Amino acid sequence: MVSSNYYTKEVIMIKKVSICVLALALIFGANAFADQDNAMTNADFAYMLLGAIGAQLPQGIEDLNEAEAFEVMTNVLAANGIDTLAGADPAEPVSYGEMADVLYAVLGGGDLQGQDAKIDYLVSRGYMAKKNADEVVVLADAGDIMNNPDFAGLIAEAYSEPETGEDAASRAAGLVGIPGSTPEESASRI
Repeated sequence: MVSSNYYTKEVIMIKKVSICVLALALIFGANAFADQDNAMTNADFAYMLLGAIGAQLPQGIEDLNEAEAFEVMTNVLAANGIDTLAGADPAEPVSYGEMADVLYAVLGGGDLQGQDAKIDYLVSRGYMAKKNADEVVVLADAGDIMNNPDFAGLIAEAYSEPETGEDAASRAAGLVGIPGSTPEESASRI
């Protein structure tokens, strides 16, 4: 006959193991949700791109709702040759493939086809770590990519050409990008 003391030790061991398994599940489950909470949205990406190219947002943008502010940001990006975010949902998370498409184009990319090829190009240059194209970008990773000195230097160089004419005057006055308006109308709306 087995003593009752044996069952007690076995039950205690099972409880300890169960508690450890539960703790691990909670920890890893919380980290999975934390990554979703820190996912880079289209609005985050637009704001980062604006900073990377040195574009100025018009005064009064802080008074607009999220959708209007995002439209202003995408209009400013489009005025600078980056139109891929126009019409996107500002709250939608960005995948590494989508980000690679945009960054490759911003760098003046050539004929590469497909998001995986563009990711591989960016990885081979040391601008980002290898990721799956459909994986959602985490803000910390996006910050690392956008703040990579070599990458940031190339973008700054590409967007530092002197402007002339009406576009330069509009940008200097902070009037480019207000949705559905001319610079004169923008000034009266803000």
